[in-house]
Amino acid sequence: TNPLYPDFSTSANNVQIDKTKPLWHNYFLCGFKGIQEHFGLSDLTGMNCLVDGNIPPSSGLSSSSALVCCAGLVTLTVLGMNLSKVELAEICTKSERYIGTEGGGMDQSISFLAEEGTAKLIEFSPLRATDVKLPSGAVFVIAHSCVEMNKAATSHFNIRVMECRLAAKLLAKSKSLPWDKVLRLEEVQARLRVSLEEMLLITEDALHPEPYSPEEVCSCLGISLQELRTQILSPNTQDVLIFKLYQRAKHVYSEAARVLQFKKICEEAPDNMVQLLGELMNQSHVSCRDMYECSCPELDQLVDIC
Repeated sequence: TNPLYPDFSTSANNVQIDKTKPLWHNYFLCGFKGIQEHFGLSDLTGMNCLVDGNIPPSSGLSSSSALVCCAGLVTLTVLGMNLSKVELAEICTKSERYIGTEGGGMDQSISFLAEEGTAKLIEFSPLRATDVKLPSGAVFVIAHSCVEMNKAATSHFNIRVMECRLAAKLLAKSKSLPWDKVLRLEEVQARLRVSLEEMLLITEDALHPEPYSPEEVCSCLGISLQELRTQILSPNTQDVLIFKLYQRAKHVYSEAARVLQFKKICEEAPDNMVQLLGELMNQSHVSCRDMYECSCPELDQLVDIC
Protein backbone atom coordinates (compact mmCIF):
# COMPACT_ATOMS: atom_id res chain seq x y z
CA THR A 1 0.00 0.00 0.00
CA ASN A 2 1.00 3.65 -0.40
CA PRO A 3 3.02 4.77 2.67
CA LEU A 4 1.37 8.21 2.41
CA TYR A 5 -1.86 6.55 3.52
CA PRO A 6 -1.07 4.39 6.57
CA ASP A 7 -3.51 1.82 7.93
CA PHE A 8 -6.03 2.98 10.49
CA SER A 9 -8.53 1.32 12.79
CA THR A 10 -11.05 2.61 15.32
CA SER A 11 -14.17 1.51 17.15
CA ALA A 12 -17.24 1.70 14.91
CA ASN A 13 -19.22 2.90 17.90
CA ASN A 14 -16.85 5.67 18.97
CA VAL A 15 -15.82 7.52 15.81
CA GLN A 16 -13.64 10.55 16.57
CA ILE A 17 -12.68 12.94 13.75
CA ASP A 18 -9.72 15.23 14.46
CA LYS A 19 -10.29 18.58 12.71
CA THR A 20 -6.71 19.64 13.40
CA LYS A 21 -5.21 16.76 11.38
CA PRO A 22 -6.71 16.26 7.90
CA LEU A 23 -5.46 12.68 7.56
CA TRP A 24 -6.94 10.55 4.78
CA HIS A 25 -8.89 8.24 7.06
CA ASN A 26 -10.78 11.15 8.64
CA TYR A 27 -12.55 11.72 5.31
CA PHE A 28 -13.63 8.08 5.28
CA LEU A 29 -14.85 8.45 8.86
CA CYS A 30 -16.92 11.48 7.79
CA GLY A 31 -18.92 9.37 5.34
CA PHE A 32 -19.26 6.52 7.83
CA LYS A 33 -20.41 8.82 10.62
CA GLY A 34 -22.86 10.60 8.31
CA ILE A 35 -24.72 7.35 7.60
CA GLN A 36 -24.46 6.23 11.22
CA GLU A 37 -26.02 9.43 12.51
CA HIS A 38 -28.66 9.64 9.76
CA PHE A 39 -30.11 6.28 10.82
CA GLY A 40 -29.36 6.75 14.53
CA LEU A 41 -27.33 3.54 14.64
CA SER A 42 -25.44 2.17 17.62
CA ASP A 43 -23.75 -1.13 18.48
CA LEU A 44 -22.30 -1.56 14.98
CA THR A 45 -20.04 -4.54 14.22
CA GLY A 46 -17.70 -2.54 11.96
CA MET A 47 -16.04 -3.51 8.68
CA ASN A 48 -12.68 -3.99 6.97
CA CYS A 49 -12.02 -1.78 3.94
CA LEU A 50 -9.35 -1.51 1.26
CA VAL A 51 -9.42 1.92 -0.37
CA ASP A 52 -8.21 2.61 -3.90
CA GLY A 53 -8.66 5.57 -6.23
CA ASN A 54 -7.22 7.45 -9.19
CA ILE A 55 -8.12 11.08 -8.42
CA PRO A 56 -4.94 13.10 -7.71
CA PRO A 57 -5.09 14.25 -4.05
CA SER A 58 -5.11 17.96 -3.16
CA SER A 59 -5.46 18.83 -6.85
CA GLY A 60 -8.76 20.71 -6.82
CA LEU A 61 -10.49 17.70 -8.39
CA SER A 62 -12.52 16.82 -5.28
CA SER A 63 -10.66 13.69 -4.16
CA SER A 64 -11.64 14.34 -0.54
CA SER A 65 -15.34 14.65 -1.34
CA ALA A 66 -15.10 11.52 -3.50
CA LEU A 67 -13.68 9.61 -0.53
CA VAL A 68 -16.44 10.86 1.78
CA CYS A 69 -19.07 9.83 -0.79
CA CYS A 70 -17.39 6.45 -1.26
CA ALA A 71 -17.40 5.84 2.50
CA GLY A 72 -21.05 6.82 2.79
CA LEU A 73 -22.04 4.49 -0.05
CA VAL A 74 -19.92 1.60 1.27
CA THR A 75 -21.36 1.98 4.77
CA LEU A 76 -24.90 2.06 3.41
CA THR A 77 -24.24 -1.08 1.36
CA VAL A 78 -22.65 -3.00 4.24
CA LEU A 79 -25.63 -2.18 6.45
CA GLY A 80 -28.04 -3.35 3.75
CA MET A 81 -29.92 -0.05 3.77
CA ASN A 82 -31.19 2.18 0.97
CA LEU A 83 -31.19 5.91 0.27
CA SER A 84 -31.78 7.92 -2.88
CA LYS A 85 -28.81 9.52 -4.64
CA VAL A 86 -30.09 12.93 -3.56
CA GLU A 87 -30.30 11.84 0.09
CA LEU A 88 -26.79 10.38 -0.06
CA ALA A 89 -25.41 13.59 -1.57
CA GLU A 90 -27.03 15.70 1.15
CA ILE A 91 -25.76 13.44 3.96
CA CYS A 92 -22.20 13.40 2.59
CA THR A 93 -22.23 17.18 2.13
CA LYS A 94 -23.12 17.69 5.78
CA SER A 95 -20.82 15.00 7.13
CA GLU A 96 -17.72 16.29 5.30
CA ARG A 97 -17.94 19.36 7.54
CA TYR A 98 -16.85 17.14 10.45
CA ILE A 99 -13.31 17.59 9.08
CA GLY A 100 -13.54 21.37 9.49
CA THR A 101 -14.19 22.57 5.92
CA GLU A 102 -17.25 24.76 5.41
CA GLY A 103 -17.98 23.54 1.89
CA GLY A 104 -21.13 23.50 -0.20
CA GLY A 105 -22.58 20.43 -1.86
CA MET A 106 -21.56 20.71 -5.50
CA ASP A 107 -18.82 18.05 -5.42
CA GLN A 108 -20.87 15.50 -3.50
CA SER A 109 -23.94 16.12 -5.65
CA ILE A 110 -22.22 15.52 -8.97
CA SER A 111 -20.44 12.46 -7.50
CA PHE A 112 -23.83 10.80 -7.04
CA LEU A 113 -25.98 12.45 -9.71
CA ALA A 114 -23.60 12.42 -12.69
CA GLU A 115 -24.59 10.47 -15.80
CA GLU A 116 -22.48 9.50 -18.79
CA GLY A 117 -23.01 11.60 -21.88
CA THR A 118 -24.42 14.75 -20.28
CA ALA A 119 -23.37 17.66 -18.11
CA LYS A 120 -25.53 18.51 -15.10
CA LEU A 121 -26.87 21.80 -13.81
CA ILE A 122 -26.81 21.37 -10.02
CA GLU A 123 -29.29 23.45 -8.01
CA PHE A 124 -30.06 23.49 -4.30
CA SER A 125 -33.04 24.03 -1.98
CA PRO A 126 -34.14 21.45 -2.97
CA LEU A 127 -31.17 19.59 -4.45
CA ARG A 128 -31.79 18.69 -8.09
CA ALA A 129 -29.82 18.00 -11.27
CA THR A 130 -30.86 18.95 -14.81
CA ASP A 131 -29.30 17.48 -17.96
CA VAL A 132 -27.30 19.90 -20.13
CA LYS A 133 -26.44 18.50 -23.56
CA LEU A 134 -22.91 19.51 -24.55
CA PRO A 135 -21.96 20.16 -28.19
CA SER A 136 -20.69 17.12 -30.07
CA GLY A 137 -17.06 17.40 -31.12
CA ALA A 138 -16.11 19.84 -28.34
CA VAL A 139 -13.17 18.87 -26.12
CA PHE A 140 -13.14 19.71 -22.40
CA VAL A 141 -9.79 19.32 -20.62
CA ILE A 142 -9.91 18.13 -17.01
CA ALA A 143 -6.35 18.16 -15.75
CA HIS A 144 -4.10 18.42 -12.71
CA SER A 145 -1.81 21.48 -12.67
CA CYS A 146 0.56 19.47 -10.41
CA VAL A 147 0.19 22.08 -7.65
CA GLU A 148 -1.29 20.74 -4.43
CA MET A 149 -3.57 22.52 -1.96
CA ASN A 150 -5.04 20.64 0.97
CA LYS A 151 -8.26 22.51 1.81
CA ALA A 152 -8.58 21.05 5.29
CA ALA A 153 -4.94 21.81 6.16
CA THR A 154 -5.22 25.55 5.47
CA SER A 155 -7.73 28.27 6.31
CA HIS A 156 -7.88 29.68 2.75
CA PHE A 157 -10.95 27.65 1.80
CA ASN A 158 -12.90 28.53 4.95
CA ILE A 159 -11.91 32.20 4.65
CA ARG A 160 -13.61 32.33 1.24
CA VAL A 161 -16.73 30.74 2.72
CA MET A 162 -16.79 33.24 5.58
CA GLU A 163 -16.19 36.17 3.21
CA CYS A 164 -19.23 35.08 1.21
CA ARG A 165 -21.25 34.75 4.41
CA LEU A 166 -20.24 38.22 5.60
CA ALA A 167 -20.93 39.70 2.16
CA ALA A 168 -24.41 38.14 2.24
CA LYS A 169 -25.08 39.62 5.67
CA LEU A 170 -23.91 43.12 4.68
CA LEU A 171 -25.95 43.01 1.48
CA ALA A 172 -29.00 41.87 3.45
CA LYS A 173 -28.48 44.65 5.99
CA SER A 174 -28.21 47.24 3.20
CA LYS A 175 -31.64 46.14 1.94
CA SER A 176 -33.23 46.02 5.42
CA LEU A 177 -33.51 42.23 5.36
CA PRO A 178 -33.11 40.11 8.54
CA TRP A 179 -29.34 39.78 8.01
CA ASP A 180 -28.81 37.64 11.11
CA LYS A 181 -30.80 34.83 9.48
CA VAL A 182 -28.91 35.01 6.16
CA LEU A 183 -25.98 32.66 5.53
CA ARG A 184 -25.60 32.52 1.74
CA LEU A 185 -25.50 35.04 -1.08
CA GLU A 186 -28.22 33.07 -2.86
CA GLU A 187 -30.58 33.79 0.04
CA VAL A 188 -30.25 37.55 -0.47
CA GLN A 189 -31.20 37.21 -4.12
CA ALA A 190 -34.14 34.93 -3.25
CA ARG A 191 -35.47 37.30 -0.58
CA LEU A 192 -35.18 40.32 -2.89
CA ARG A 193 -36.63 38.37 -5.85
CA VAL A 194 -34.23 39.94 -8.32
CA SER A 195 -32.03 38.60 -11.12
CA LEU A 196 -28.34 37.77 -10.81
CA GLU A 197 -27.56 40.79 -12.97
CA GLU A 198 -29.47 43.00 -10.53
CA MET A 199 -27.58 41.45 -7.61
CA LEU A 200 -24.31 42.46 -9.28
CA LEU A 201 -25.52 46.07 -9.41
CA ILE A 202 -26.67 45.89 -5.78
CA THR A 203 -23.24 44.52 -4.81
CA GLU A 204 -21.48 47.40 -6.55
CA ASP A 205 -23.72 49.86 -4.75
CA ALA A 206 -23.64 48.34 -1.26
CA LEU A 207 -20.07 47.04 -0.92
CA HIS A 208 -16.71 48.72 -1.57
CA PRO A 209 -13.76 47.06 -3.36
CA GLU A 210 -11.35 47.84 -0.52
CA PRO A 211 -10.96 45.01 2.02
CA TYR A 212 -13.06 45.16 5.18
CA SER A 213 -11.51 44.87 8.62
CA PRO A 214 -13.31 42.89 11.35
CA GLU A 215 -14.05 46.22 13.06
CA GLU A 216 -15.70 47.65 9.93
CA VAL A 217 -17.81 44.51 9.52
CA CYS A 218 -18.93 44.89 13.13
CA SER A 219 -19.76 48.56 12.57
CA CYS A 220 -21.84 47.73 9.48
CA LEU A 221 -23.79 45.02 11.29
CA GLY A 222 -24.00 46.76 14.65
CA ILE A 223 -22.39 43.92 16.59
CA SER A 224 -19.33 43.51 18.80
CA LEU A 225 -16.06 41.88 17.79
CA GLN A 226 -16.80 39.08 20.23
CA GLU A 227 -20.18 38.44 18.59
CA LEU A 228 -18.57 38.38 15.15
CA ARG A 229 -16.00 35.81 16.21
CA THR A 230 -18.25 33.53 18.23
CA GLN A 231 -21.54 33.74 16.33
CA ILE A 232 -20.54 34.17 12.66
CA LEU A 233 -16.92 33.21 11.96
CA SER A 234 -15.69 29.62 11.98
CA PRO A 235 -12.99 28.65 14.53
CA ASN A 236 -10.13 28.82 12.01
CA THR A 237 -11.14 32.23 10.60
CA GLN A 238 -11.51 34.15 13.87
CA ASP A 239 -8.06 35.73 13.56
CA VAL A 240 -8.43 36.89 9.93
CA LEU A 241 -7.69 40.63 9.62
CA ILE A 242 -9.09 41.45 6.16
CA PHE A 243 -12.17 40.28 4.28
CA LYS A 244 -12.64 40.91 0.54
CA LEU A 245 -16.43 40.97 0.50
CA TYR A 246 -16.99 42.90 -2.74
CA GLN A 247 -14.76 40.60 -4.78
CA ARG A 248 -16.26 37.38 -3.41
CA ALA A 249 -19.87 38.48 -3.93
CA LYS A 250 -19.10 39.68 -7.46
CA HIS A 251 -17.53 36.33 -8.29
CA VAL A 252 -20.40 34.26 -6.89
CA TYR A 253 -23.17 36.19 -8.63
CA SER A 254 -21.32 36.52 -11.94
CA GLU A 255 -20.34 32.83 -11.92
CA ALA A 256 -23.95 31.80 -11.27
CA ALA A 257 -25.02 33.99 -14.20
CA ARG A 258 -22.38 32.36 -16.42
CA VAL A 259 -23.64 28.89 -15.48
CA LEU A 260 -27.17 29.77 -16.57
CA GLN A 261 -25.85 31.41 -19.74
CA PHE A 262 -23.84 28.25 -20.49
CA LYS A 263 -27.01 26.15 -20.20
CA LYS A 264 -28.94 28.58 -22.41
CA ILE A 265 -26.30 28.44 -25.15
CA CYS A 266 -26.29 24.62 -25.03
CA GLU A 267 -30.08 24.61 -25.42
CA GLU A 268 -30.19 27.13 -28.26
CA ALA A 269 -27.14 25.65 -30.06
CA PRO A 270 -26.09 28.66 -32.21
CA ASP A 271 -23.53 28.13 -34.99
CA ASN A 272 -20.74 29.66 -32.88
CA MET A 273 -21.77 27.63 -29.83
CA VAL A 274 -18.32 26.23 -28.98
CA GLN A 275 -16.72 29.69 -29.22
CA LEU A 276 -19.37 31.20 -26.92
CA LEU A 277 -18.96 28.42 -24.35
CA GLY A 278 -15.18 28.84 -24.47
CA GLU A 279 -15.51 32.57 -23.84
CA LEU A 280 -17.72 31.89 -20.81
CA MET A 281 -15.18 29.42 -19.43
CA ASN A 282 -12.37 31.94 -19.94
CA GLN A 283 -14.41 34.58 -18.10
CA SER A 284 -15.01 32.07 -15.33
CA HIS A 285 -11.29 31.49 -14.87
CA VAL A 286 -10.50 35.21 -14.85
CA SER A 287 -13.07 35.66 -12.08
CA CYS A 288 -11.69 32.68 -10.15
CA ARG A 289 -8.19 34.13 -10.49
CA ASP A 290 -8.89 37.80 -9.78
CA MET A 291 -12.10 37.96 -7.74
CA TYR A 292 -12.11 34.70 -5.78
CA GLU A 293 -8.31 34.23 -5.80
CA CYS A 294 -8.43 30.45 -6.00
CA SER A 295 -6.00 29.98 -8.89
CA CYS A 296 -2.20 29.77 -9.16
CA PRO A 297 0.36 30.55 -11.92
CA GLU A 298 0.53 26.92 -13.02
CA LEU A 299 -3.26 26.70 -13.40
CA ASP A 300 -3.30 30.05 -15.22
CA GLN A 301 -0.75 28.63 -17.66
CA LEU A 302 -2.79 25.46 -18.14
CA VAL A 303 -5.87 27.53 -18.98
CA ASP A 304 -3.85 29.68 -21.42
CA ILE A 305 -2.59 26.54 -23.19
CA CYS A 306 -6.12 25.19 -23.52
